[in-house]
Amino acid sequence: LMASSDCGIEDEKVRSSFGRDLSNTASQFILDVLSSDHNPCLISGSGKNKHLDDVVHSLMVVPLKIRDKIFGVASAFSFQKDKLFDEKDIYYMNFITQKAAAAIENIALYENIYDNLFSTLYAFVTALEVRDLYTRKHSTRVAKYGHMIARQMGCTEEELDIISFAGSLHDIGKIGIRDDILLKPGRLTDEEYEKIKEHPVIGADIISKLGLWDQEMKIIRHHHERFDGKGYPDGIKEDEIPKLARILCVADSFDAMASDRAYRKKMEKSKVIDIIKENSGTQFDPEAVKAFLEVADQELLDDF
Repeated sequence: LMASSDCGIEDEKVRSSFGRDLSNTASQFILDVLSSDHNPCLISGSGKNKHLDDVVHSLMVVPLKIRDKIFGVASAFSFQKDKLFDEKDIYYMNFITQKAAAAIENIALYENIYDNLFSTLYAFVTALEVRDLYTRKHSTRVAKYGHMIARQMGCTEEELDIISFAGSLHDIGKIGIRDDILLKPGRLTDEEYEKIKEHPVIGADIISKLGLWDQEMKIIRHHHERFDGKGYPDGIKEDEIPKLARILCVADSFDAMASDRAYRKKMEKSKVIDIIKENSGTQFDPEAVKAFLEVADQELLDDF
């Protein structure tokens, strides 16, 4: 639990109210409210109620409910005899708690929608990869490699979640590419290659229409950009490319070269690493390459 002194109360006084042990009597009362009463309760004055003693002189307990089911409790305590809660306090606390419960319910619903949408989209990616023996599990590996490189670069937990999501769905745009091009065993013609280059834009469009994942959409759109500006679809360079897209570019390229494809055999890991080194600063972000090499030195890439 965290409190702040936004109402003019000194920080030290706020902090000093927390970390104190409640009496067993007050603690038991909270449990009783959760198990039986289910209604907001206010008690003040230790000499007037069996639920209070010389530790807690006034308390308020308000159950948090979602659709009439209790999932938690909000409690407030006064340890000072001259500062007791009244009916106005319990009214405001109940009002705030209802708003909090509604917000928590909305978050839970959002997360459920988020999970369901991701599962649906990932099912499309899996279906795409199942059709091609050589790209099965490619997106899973790219997501894992991207996550490892990002962690090595000190990315935040939020960024790690984002790159895992984007890595898992980075090729979803290939659903808009014809099978005779996508699964062609030989070399692509210039026209066919131009069609393949459309998949980041198609993928970004799919994600953008859901209105949920703006950062992930940008990573999917830009994971084939080059650090020197010679990539696609937009030809942007260096810091114009989102950091996580620059990381994913390394992860995607590593897995593509280290895996069998219909038109070639996989390369040795050492050769792939040399190619990525050679292209640092041209195709790849040097910082992402540095982190990739550190991960490779730890042999973490051998686990997948």
